[in-house]
Amino acid sequence: MVLGITNGRLALSVWLVGIAGIELCAQEVDVGPPRLTEPSFTQIVNPRGVASVAVRVEGEAPFSYNWYKSKKKEGDVTTVTGEIAIYKGNPDGSVNISLIIEDINEEDQGYYWVVVKNDHGEARSIKAELDVNDPPKPKDDGVLIPPGGDGTVFFPVPNWSDDDGNPTGDVDATLPGLDDPNASENALVRVCPDSMIMFSVAVIGATPFTFQWQKDGVDIPETNNNIFLLKNITDKDEGGYRVVIKNVAGDLASGIVDLEVIDTPVITKHPADVTVDPGKPVSFEVDSDTENARIQWLKDGLPIRGATHNVLQFTIINQSDEARYTAKVTNECVSNISNAAVLVVNDPPMFVVFPKSTT
Repeated sequence: MVLGITNGRLALSVWLVGIAGIELCAQEVDVGPPRLTEPSFTQIVNPRGVASVAVRVEGEAPFSYNWYKSKKKEGDVTTVTGEIAIYKGNPDGSVNISLIIEDINEEDQGYYWVVVKNDHGEARSIKAELDVNDPPKPKDDGVLIPPGGDGTVFFPVPNWSDDDGNPTGDVDATLPGLDDPNASENALVRVCPDSMIMFSVAVIGATPFTFQWQKDGVDIPETNNNIFLLKNITDKDEGGYRVVIKNVAGDLASGIVDLEVIDTPVITKHPADVTVDPGKPVSFEVDSDTENARIQWLKDGLPIRGATHNVLQFTIINQSDEARYTAKVTNECVSNISNAAVLVVNDPPMFVVFPKSTT
C-alpha cells in the first residue's frame, strides 16, 4: 500500500496478488479542510427583488456552515438569520452552499460571506457585495415639504418664469397643515391671469428617472422632465397638478398643487347718485366679493387723497363737491371700477329785492 497527497485528496492505491498476477486498485479519498470557490461578485437588485450568493465546497464531508453579513466591508458583523440557506450535493462529491435573500429592501444592503467547517478545519469565502437600487426620493432643497413633515409628503416648487422656462421669482404656496385633520391635503397656488409659472422637482435615487406631469389625474402630453411650464395662464388652467417620478426601483408621486387663477374683483354694491342741500352730510359705499381688496375713491377720475375705505364720507357738503364719484377695487392682480355716482348739490336759496315805487 502506498499513500500520497495530491491537491488535498488522499490517493489510496492497493496491489492485489492473484493467480493472473498483480492487479491494481486505486481510490481517492478527500481529506483536509474545506476548499471554496469564490462567491458571486457585486449584485445590484431592485427593492422587493431576490438575490442569491453561492459557493462550491470541496473536501471531506460532512460540512457545517454559517452565513455572515456586514453593512461595511470591515467590521459590524452579524450572523444572517431568517434567510434561505441551501445545501446541495453534487455527483463529484462537492456541495453547493447558497444563500437566497427574498423581498429585498434597503436594510439588506451589505457584504455577505460564508464560513464552512469540517473535521479538518474551516474556510471562509471572500465577501460578495449586495447593493439595492434606490427608488426615487425627494431632495430636500428641490421640493416643498410641509412644516413638520418627513418628506413622505412633498409638493413641486412653483416659480414665476420667463418664456424660456427660467425662474424669475418665488411664488407663494399655501401648504397643508399635517397636524390638522380638517385641512386640505393639497397645496394651493394663486396666480394672475396671463402670467407664466413653472413647477419643478428634484429627486435622488438610481438614475435615470422618468417624469410625467398630470392635471386632475390625467397625463399631460409631452411633459416628461422635472420642470413643467404654464404660459399665458387663463381660467382653463385651473386644476390640481402633480408629477409621477419613476426609475428601475420604483415610483413616487408628489402631492397635488391646486392652481387658482385670480379673477377680476366683482363689485357687489355700487355707489348711488345723491342730490343734497349744501351743508348736509353725504356718504357713498362700495362692496366687492374680494377679501382684503384695496379701494381707492376717485373724483372725476382722479384719486382722492386718503379715501381708501369702502365708505366715502362727507360731513358737510358744498358746491365744490359736485362731481362723479367712482371706486377702484383692486386685488393681487387686477382692478375693477364701480359705476359712477353723481353728486348734485342744490343751489342755496337766493333773496331778491324788488324796487319799491315812490309814486
